[in-house]
Amino acid sequence: MPKKYAYRYLFVLVLYVWSALNVVARPRYDAKILQRAFDYPKMIGIIDDKDSLVSYTYTKYRISIKKRNVALVAIPTMFYLFRDGKRDYFGEQYNHIVFYSRNKMKTRRVLSMSTVYNNHETLPVMMEFLQPDFYSTEMFRRCILSPLVEQNKRYYRFHSVAHSRTMTRFYVKPILKNTQLVAGWMDIDNATGRMDRFHFEGEYDMIHFILDGTMGKEGRRSLLPKTCDISAKISVLGNKMMAYFSSVYDMDYVMPGDMVESHDRALMSIVRPMPLKKEEKEILAVYDSINDVEEAAAQRKYVADSIAGKANKKNWVKYVLWDVIGDNLMNRIHTNLGSQNQGQLKIGPIFNPMYFSYSNRKGLVYMLDLRGNYSFTPNRDLSLRIKSMYSFKWRQMYFSIPLLFNFNKRRNGYVRMDFGNGYRINSSEVLERIREEHHKDTVNWAQMNLDYFKDMNLRVSVNYDVVADRLGLQGGIISHRRTAVYPQGFIKMGKPHVYTSCAPYLQVQYRPQGNKGAFFTANYERSFKGFCGSDQSYEKWEMDVQNILKLSTMRTLKMRAGLGFYTNQDKDAYFLDYNNFHENYIPNGWGDEWSGEFELLNSHWYNSSKYYVRGNATYESPLLFLSWIPVVGQVLEKERVYVSALAVENLKPYVEVGYGFTNRAFSVGFFTGWSSHHFEGVGARISLELFNNW
Repeated sequence: MPKKYAYRYLFVLVLYVWSALNVVARPRYDAKILQRAFDYPKMIGIIDDKDSLVSYTYTKYRISIKKRNVALVAIPTMFYLFRDGKRDYFGEQYNHIVFYSRNKMKTRRVLSMSTVYNNHETLPVMMEFLQPDFYSTEMFRRCILSPLVEQNKRYYRFHSVAHSRTMTRFYVKPILKNTQLVAGWMDIDNATGRMDRFHFEGEYDMIHFILDGTMGKEGRRSLLPKTCDISAKISVLGNKMMAYFSSVYDMDYVMPGDMVESHDRALMSIVRPMPLKKEEKEILAVYDSINDVEEAAAQRKYVADSIAGKANKKNWVKYVLWDVIGDNLMNRIHTNLGSQNQGQLKIGPIFNPMYFSYSNRKGLVYMLDLRGNYSFTPNRDLSLRIKSMYSFKWRQMYFSIPLLFNFNKRRNGYVRMDFGNGYRINSSEVLERIREEHHKDTVNWAQMNLDYFKDMNLRVSVNYDVVADRLGLQGGIISHRRTAVYPQGFIKMGKPHVYTSCAPYLQVQYRPQGNKGAFFTANYERSFKGFCGSDQSYEKWEMDVQNILKLSTMRTLKMRAGLGFYTNQDKDAYFLDYNNFHENYIPNGWGDEWSGEFELLNSHWYNSSKYYVRGNATYESPLLFLSWIPVVGQVLEKERVYVSALAVENLKPYVEVGYGFTNRAFSVGFFTGWSSHHFEGVGARISLELFNNW
């Protein structure tokens, strides 16, 4: 090759590389306008809890079922769609909403109508997609990283084009395909950074959605949507349906403040801000033709006659199966209490796959949760919760019933009673004492199983913040009635198989940053023999500190450390039982007990030492390890890393590490643990998360 051509090719290559580097280094978007969009809430002022916005909102929806099977009855709120047998449904709502900061709001239903059987609501999960908060880390409640928050910028790529003389359109694309990220565009005002319009597409929790809408124009209302439309494709358990929702916020028609929810369609036609579409009118026409007044009255009389036994047996059985048994098995039971809806009763579906979980030690377990509350005043209320769990491996039912009366919520003043049998305690001291007394006897102690006890417990406590949101005092009584699982051996040896303790206790809790920071807790518990039937005396101290750090981009660091020890224990006090260090028999799901627990620790270590020192840490992130793997990472919602350490008598240190993730269907965690003289092996824990957010 001639030398002059070589120089020419070299010059072209250098020019090409320089141009490529220049293109890479140069932003493909207007950085100044995008920065104004990120900073816009600072200019307006973020809404806080003491400065709320009140709005009336109109929402209409249309649901079209394309494919269905019998599994539709197991999907929350879908039971009635399967019962009706129709393909298309329509509904409207008019709500009173109070907006707070961080995507918090309080909604009161004023008007509603639905062509679903008996005017029932369906797919309430879609309402959250109609209320995006673009200026919070999570665009929706607990999910989707917003592209309009600067901290989330690392997960998106931006490209801008001039949309008009005053507006710039920013196209948004995620750096990887993941359920916590969206793609689309947003129109930003060049001068102020205010978002005017938006269009985003994403998929979360089996819902593929397209979100389109406009924002408010002035002041703090410009931080919230003015209109919001969503079209969604839902595919779950072989069922396929399309859902179309439209909302208009900041309505002018004001309803009386004491108005209870009404189904008045004439009034709905007055407040409706937009005409109905052709498809919506057709659904209403079909509904009206089937459910005219005379037919509805005849149907009500027919049902009443059926109950009275005047109709044929076949229709009576159909009524019982569909409206009584099916409704309560497949749907959430939600009942308002009081003339002004002061209270609520909530029961999850009795048949709910989310209530099943599996672990190595407990095997398959099933849980059920019932909640009720009643508000007397804004500062005083009463709540009751019944949590139960059945272990198929142990054939044992566990329950926990907390009853709480808040007499001064501003000062965290409450009276609480906890009753349950949630702890199956192990105590070797009873066995050792009997062995000492019968050391000359030839007994096969291993077959007698003298170290397992059922624990029925009751705690009554009173709490009050002597310094509001900072320093709290709590006092009360803790009672335990421990009964031998296998009482025959105790009876044979002439020993009691029931042991009772009752102890007053005092707790001090210090929260230096209020309810959003670390919690420092110190407990003192003292039992006296003969007090309230107690047959043992002891003295126990426990200290504990917990903190949850909310990091950027939906990341969380949960930390817990504590210690406990006995300073006095008489010869008849066989049980070492700690409040902050025990096995949790009634779990609550992915977001609760999987932090601060030891998954592989043998249960007898909880009750074998006169002291313990423990520490736990859990790091949670929506995009950690597996999320970056193609296809696999697309459906992962969150990932977790666990590290725990423990020191007790004859086991110091014990270390446990784990990794877990959750997706639309299930949560799974893998754990391994070891001490200086023993390897605990590897274990797994699985919980079904299907419809957890529905």
